Amino acid sequence: MDLLNYTRFSKIFISTILIASFFFWETDYLNLNFRYFFLLLILYNFLDFSKSDIKIYLYILCIPVIIYIHSILSLESKLLDNRYYLSLIFASLLLLIISKNYNIIVKNLTQLLVIYITLVNIIGLLTIFLSDEKLLFDRSNLEFAHNSLCTIFNQNNFFIFRKIFFEPSHFAFINNSVLVYLFIRYRGLKIESPIYSINLIFFIFFSLVFFIAATTFFGIIFSMIFLLAIMWKKLDKNIVKRALYLIFICLFISISVETCINRILQLSQINNLYNKIDIDREIDTKEKSNFFTNIINDVIEEKINNNDNKGFNTVNFSTAVQGHSFMLAISTLLEKPFGYGFQNYQYSFDKFNEKINFHIDRDTFITYNYNDGASIFNKSIVEFGLLNLLFFLLMIVALKKNRDIYVNIFFLTAIITQLIRGAGYFNGSFLIIYLLMIFYNFEKK
Repeated sequence: MDLLNYTRFSKIFISTILIASFFFWETDYLNLNFRYFFLLLILYNFLDFSKSDIKIYLYILCIPVIIYIHSILSLESKLLDNRYYLSLIFASLLLLIISKNYNIIVKNLTQLLVIYITLVNIIGLLTIFLSDEKLLFDRSNLEFAHNSLCTIFNQNNFFIFRKIFFEPSHFAFINNSVLVYLFIRYRGLKIESPIYSINLIFFIFFSLVFFIAATTFFGIIFSMIFLLAIMWKKLDKNIVKRALYLIFICLFISISVETCINRILQLSQINNLYNKIDIDREIDTKEKSNFFTNIINDVIEEKINNNDNKGFNTVNFSTAVQGHSFMLAISTLLEKPFGYGFQNYQYSFDKFNEKINFHIDRDTFITYNYNDGASIFNKSIVEFGLLNLLFFLLMIVALKKNRDIYVNIFFLTAIITQLIRGAGYFNGSFLIIYLLMIFYNFEKK
C-alpha cells in the first residue's frame, strides 16, 4: 500500500492525517486534540482487509490483554480508572492500525517531512515578523539566569508557536528526529533542489537556534552517541561524520548558552529539594541492607548545612521535576521490581511523595508530571520495572536488522529523545514511532 497508488483526494487525506496527528500531536481545535486523527487511518484496515488479517489481529490483540493482566497483578483492578481503559483501547487501536498501514508512513516519510519542515518554517517566520517585543532574550535577567531557561530568543514572542506546542521541549520530542534524518541524509534525496536546500537551512536555524530547549541538544547528543555505539560497524563514513557533526554542533551551542548546560549540572543539586526522604521506610530490615538502597539514601539525604530554602531557586523547575521523577523511579524499582502496570504511574507518585519533606511548596511541586514522570524512561520504569529490558532488547534487535539505516535513525532519535524527556506514550507520537520501528524492521520480506 502506498500513497502514490491512491486517488489525489486519498493522498491529500492521508498526508493531512499523518502530519496533523504525527507531528502536531499537541494542537487542539474545538477541544479535539490532533493526535486522535491518527485513528481515522483504521479506514484503510477495512479497505485493504483480507481473511488472513483476522489471525494477525488476534495475535496482536494478545499484547493489550497481557498488559491488562500485568496491571491487575501489579495493582488492584478496582484502582484501574476510566483513563486506564481508554488508554488501553487507544493503544490497541494504534497496534491494529500500524500493523496494517506502517508502510503508508515509512515509504512516504521523506515527503511528509518536507511538508512538515515547510510548515515549521512558516511558523518561525510569522513569529519573527509578528514579534512585538525584542527578539533576543535579555540574558542579564537574574530570573532567567537562576532558572536556567535554555533559550536564545525571547519566548514571549512565541504566541503562535505555543498554540501548537505547549513548550519548546515538546516541539523537540519529534522535531529532533526530523532534523537528524534530513541532516544525515542530505545530498542523498531525489527531491533535493536549491529551494529544498534553503528550506532545510531555515528549518535547521529554527530547530537549533530559535525554538530551542535543553531537550533539543541533549536528545540529539545522546541519540547520536547511542547510534554510534550500537550501529558502528553498519554505518558508512558519511553517516558517522554527520553524526559527529551534530554532536559537536549541539555541544557547542549548549555550552555557549550557559543556562542550557546548567540544566545538566543542576542535577547534582536535586537533594536541595528535600529536607528528608525515607525511601526505605516500608522496607524490612533485611532489605535495608540492600547496597543500592543505601547508596540512594546516602545521596538524597545528604543535606546542605545552613540551608535557607534557596536551594530550589538555583535549580530549573523542569530539572527539579526530572530529578525527582528519577528518584521516584529508582525507589519503585527497588520496592516493586515489575512496576505498577500500564498508565499507573500516579499511584507510585502519590506513595513516594508521602515520604518526603520538601523545602519548597509541596502542593505546587507534586502536581507537575503527575502521570508521565517527565520522561518515558522514568514512567516506564515505574510502570513496567524490569520488563523494560524486553522492550529495550526488542528495540536493539529491530535496529540491528538494519532494514533502512536512515529510517531507523529517525526512529531511534525520537525514542531516545523522549526516553530522556518525554510526556507519556501517546505524546510526541512515542508509541506510534516505537511500533513503526518494530513492525517495519520485523516485516517478512
